[in-house]
Amino acid sequence: MKKNIKHLSSILMVLLFLFIAMGSDDDETIENNEYDSTESLYETPTSTSIDGNYSSSVSGGGAGGEFSVSIYGDSWSSTLKINAYDDGTYEFGTVRGKNLYDESGFVKVGYVSGNTVNMGRFSASK
Repeated sequence: MKKNIKHLSSILMVLLFLFIAMGSDDDETIENNEYDSTESLYETPTSTSIDGNYSSSVSGGGAGGEFSVSIYGDSWSSTLKINAYDDGTYEFGTVRGKNLYDESGFVKVGYVSGNTVNMGRFSASK
């Protein structure tokens, strides 16, 4: 009889261990699912991305010109043509957040506000 009780208690201990182990896996899955669902709340929506092409007309030189800025990822480039006959002035640099910096990355030369890029005297919109 003592042998049967020891055997039965051993089986109960194994079953209890398996029950606890199975329950802990479920808890981890729930925690991971909760983490995954909250993680997406902190991702930057694509609608707030500043990437794209911005342009505007500028007056000067009698024929009119154009100012344009392209932003993609962590870099930007711009073209300023004062008149239709002008070859244009080209600049480029880096982007951090919504701020535009020169090619060295140290001097802030502009920023994006809404759908508009502001760079000194010139601004351009999407």
